[in-house]
Amino acid sequence: MKYTFSFFLVFALVLSSWQLAHGQASPWSEPYTFEQSGWFPGITTDFSGRVHLFWSQSRYYGLTPPDSRPTSGYDVVYYTSKTTREAWSPVTDIIAIPQYNIGSVEVTRPNPWAAPDGTLHLTYRNLDVFYTRALAWEAASPGAWHKASRLNIRNLGYFSDVIQDSRGRLHAVYTENQPDENCRLCYHLFYRYSDDEGQTWSLPFDLSALKAPPLGAAKPQLFLDEQENLHVIWESGAGGTLGGVVEPVHILHAVSFDSGQTWPIVHVLSQAGEHTARNPALAQDRQGRLVAVWMDSGANQVVYRISATHGRSWEPPHTIANVAAERQIHNTRQSAYALVGDSAGNLHLLMIGSLPEQSTSLAVLHLTWT
Repeated sequence: MKYTFSFFLVFALVLSSWQLAHGQASPWSEPYTFEQSGWFPGITTDFSGRVHLFWSQSRYYGLTPPDSRPTSGYDVVYYTSKTTREAWSPVTDIIAIPQYNIGSVEVTRPNPWAAPDGTLHLTYRNLDVFYTRALAWEAASPGAWHKASRLNIRNLGYFSDVIQDSRGRLHAVYTENQPDENCRLCYHLFYRYSDDEGQTWSLPFDLSALKAPPLGAAKPQLFLDEQENLHVIWESGAGGTLGGVVEPVHILHAVSFDSGQTWPIVHVLSQAGEHTARNPALAQDRQGRLVAVWMDSGANQVVYRISATHGRSWEPPHTIANVAAERQIHNTRQSAYALVGDSAGNLHLLMIGSLPEQSTSLAVLHLTWT
């Protein structure tokens, strides 16, 4: 199970089929502040119920007066974990990548996946995109993580995600710059798989090339449905570094029905006139339908579409009522949505946005599809 989102303030809502229900008491605990700050968190839960939290930060050493410039710097992945009966474990930096130019920060953007066998799979980055793994009960030790393998081939990489199916095949997506005459900065979305726990990987497949003309990609999310069809959803537009692509931006969805061997279908989920679509997320509800959600920042709305055919076709888009997107208050490409299912088949959406009665302030909103 994997959940990836940013949080600063939690404002809990409970919805039924995205309809607002008032008067609900907040089920959330008080916020916990870690001793190490950071951004771009990734969170996953293993088979025992232990929660594993990763995030990105930079560390500097050897500060010398009078200008207090560091003599060394590292871009790191921080890690901590807890169970319902325990406090958070001490924060450790499990990965530290030396900075080529001290003070030139490359966010590591960790993306974890907890497998049923107790293995934690992780992708992260600096100028390249890497994959590594460790046993869940040893994850706090930097030495427990296997030697990392690089996923991108030639050019700079940025976004990534990883997931494993029931047969043990690892599926990874990542973005890598593929400049051409029409798009000088275009981080295409590539797919690779591994059948030996990440020791070797298949040749890269360019998912961006499924839709002509191929453009840059940002914020890809992998998803395996109940039939183990493999789905990818992402932002498509020029660029792809520093948090996102530039407008016009559309939401693309691709699906493989044979464990990543072929990708016969790609859909543009956002509407033809919708050029500011961002923050895609995908999950499957209790009826087996795919639900895709994203932000139409131009209209300041949150949009969703449903597929009852495992992604072969999609119903027309709908707007989530009584919720506004963040764009008019805070124009950023850095935020993301998370959409996950629970054991009862409910879908939980975490997003940054606002309510009609609080239209001038932002909060992290929790919505439930039942």
